[in-house]
Amino acid sequence: WSLGLIVVPGKARGLIRKKLKTTGLKTSDTASLIFKECKVSKENLLGVPGKGFYYLLKSLQRERLVCAVALNALALNIINETIQFLKDRKRFGEPLSKKQVIRHRIVELKTSVEASRQFAYAVCHVFAKNNPADEEIIMLKTLSYETCEKVIRECAHLHGAESFLTNHRLSHVYQDSQAFTLAAGTSEIMKDLLAGMIGM
Repeated sequence: WSLGLIVVPGKARGLIRKKLKTTGLKTSDTASLIFKECKVSKENLLGVPGKGFYYLLKSLQRERLVCAVALNALALNIINETIQFLKDRKRFGEPLSKKQVIRHRIVELKTSVEASRQFAYAVCHVFAKNNPADEEIIMLKTLSYETCEKVIRECAHLHGAESFLTNHRLSHVYQDSQAFTLAAGTSEIMKDLLAGMIGM
């Protein structure tokens, strides 16, 4: 594709912004942008003309990698908070952390996050050396985003009815997590993209 990237000033004539309300990620500046006979100077062209699509792809890969690292950290943080909650909360005379089914559930989640973290370290190492890592980043994006979503969902269940309260941290994180697999490409798009990369 021949595509150019253009920087449009926020106060440019013809630029119309409409704030959009979202279910989660309330701090994000989500809005629709409408360009109505909007004109900018030629100096606002970013980079080389016609290379915009390449710049976007490269930027998306970096975004996927950075977010994967962040979501692995978030997932681990949620697990640690949940472990402390399970140690403190007692049912039938003993902490919930002593229930075998709950212990196994936490261990499975922790194992999934650790696998995602180690994969992220390996991909970051390759990326930092400017070596090709497009396939691995796509794999990591799907794995880490879906793993974090699962951790939040499962830990919310382990917190019980408390996590359903609007002032509970997990309630907010759960709402935010609904956007995780949508950001930088859905899991379905990632899998189809990867299938093309491996020659299918």
